[in-house]
Amino acid sequence: MDQSNYKQIKTMRGFTYSYYYSAPAPGKPALFFAHGFPSVSFLWRKQVAFFQPLGYGIIVPDQLGYGGTDKPTDPKLYVGRGLAEDMRDILDVEAVAIVIAIGHDTGSSLVSRMLHYIPQRISTVIFCDLGYLPAEPGINFISHS
Repeated sequence: MDQSNYKQIKTMRGFTYSYYYSAPAPGKPALFFAHGFPSVSFLWRKQVAFFQPLGYGIIVPDQLGYGGTDKPTDPKLYVGRGLAEDMRDILDVEAVAIVIAIGHDTGSSLVSRMLHYIPQRISTVIFCDLGYLPAEPGINFISHS
C-alpha cells in the first residue's frame, strides 16, 4: 500500500484517524475495509493491490486504538454509535456517499455498527470470520428501516 495514500482526519468526536484512501474511477464503487484484532490497515494490502488497479475506490482506516489512529484508554469509546460516526466522518471528508463495507474479525463488529447507525452509507456488507452483531437484543434488522 502506497504510503502517500495515507491520510489523517480529526473526527467530530475529536479522535485522529489514520486511513488509506484511493478515489474510485468513474462508475466504480468504493470499498471500505475494516481490520480486526490485533491488526492494522496493512492487513488488507493484497486486497488493495487487487482492487485498486481495477478502479475501485479504497478506504482502509486504522481502527480506533490501532496503528496511526488515536488510542484512548476509556473502553466505552470503542463501541456503538461513536465508531460508526467516526467512519461517517471519514466518508464525508472524502465525499464518498456509499460503500461496500467489508469487515474481518472484530472489524465485522464495526461494519455491523455502520449498518445499524449509518445504513444509508452502505450498499453491501461482507463479513469475514465473524457475522453481523445486532446493536440491540432482539432487533430484527431485516424489517428494521
